[in-house]
Amino acid sequence: MTFEAFRQSLQERRRYLDQIGECKDLKKRHPERFKSWTITQINPLDYMVEGSHVMNPGNPSGLAEVNERFHIQLPNDMDQFYREWNGGYLLLSVPYELLSAKEIIEKNEEMRLGRKEPLLKPWNIVRFAHIADGNYIGLSFVNSNWHILFISIEYGDEELSGKIPRQGIPVSFSEWLEFILKTDGELPGIWEKTFQRIP
Repeated sequence: MTFEAFRQSLQERRRYLDQIGECKDLKKRHPERFKSWTITQINPLDYMVEGSHVMNPGNPSGLAEVNERFHIQLPNDMDQFYREWNGGYLLLSVPYELLSAKEIIEKNEEMRLGRKEPLLKPWNIVRFAHIADGNYIGLSFVNSNWHILFISIEYGDEELSGKIPRQGIPVSFSEWLEFILKTDGELPGIWEKTFQRIP
């Protein structure tokens, strides 16, 4: 897996109308990390952000820590991706915050503790990308395979366990990544565009 389309997207600078000020707030909190972004206020409420994805350096061990902590084996394509980029922020019309390997562990344990679900029960739901408002993209272990799953904040792991992913969502991590690059982040029928693309 070479992730060639993703590599190419890293070189592209895109412009979006951010009507919620998310990018402005991100740059204010982490000025060094998002220094490549140019943010312009175009009226009292709206901002234009110009930039590209902001990725973390790769993790040499990929997702080994996640696998070990949760006693699972996540897909090889996802592990390879994390060896090159240990999470980051995908600047698309639907922005995605890809959690680092450490953050994947912390967030999934936090979600279980918040719902008082046993930490040692089988880990067949793993969140890895935050969309907004506590909603995530994750992986669900169904029929001996991992599948991409939209994880609403409204449901706990027990309710999601064993669920077949919605029709129209790509099955594998690499397919999902390729899909959102083509749709500029949108998941039709599931999550509509947050930012407006500016030509």
